[in-house]
Amino acid sequence: MVANESEINILSFYRMARENKCRFRVVTRKLR
Repeated sequence: MVANESEINILSFYRMARENKCRFRVVTRKLR
């Protein structure tokens, strides 16, 4: 069960990273 939980955490983290990248790009465009 621990292995499954770690896998889910990695997937969720990867998903959040994707969303953060999109937001970060928008913020950088506004700042520039």
